[in-house]
Amino acid sequence: VAVSLLEQLGYRVVAFESAAPALEALASGQRFDLLFSDVVLSGDIDGLDLAQKVTREYPALPVLLTSGYAKVLNAAHGFPVLRKP
Repeated sequence: VAVSLLEQLGYRVVAFESAAPALEALASGQRFDLLFSDVVLSGDIDGLDLAQKVTREYPALPVLLTSGYAKVLNAAHGFPVLRKP
C-alpha cells in the first residue's frame, strides 16, 4: 500500500522484501534519497537493525521507520517513526 501511495504522489520507489537486498543495493552504489522501512521485516534483520546499520555505513542517507506497534513508537532508538493506522 505504501509503495502505491508514494508512487501516486510522484515518487520513484524501489521496494525490497527484506533488509538483505536493500543492503545489497546500497552496497552496489545505487543511490537513494531516503530509506523508509517498516520495523517488522522478514529475515534475520528487522527494520530497526537495518536503520542502525544504514546510519553507520551511509550516514548521509535519511531514515524513516514505520510501525503499528506502540512499544516501538515509544522506544528511544533515535529514528523518526511514522505511525501506521
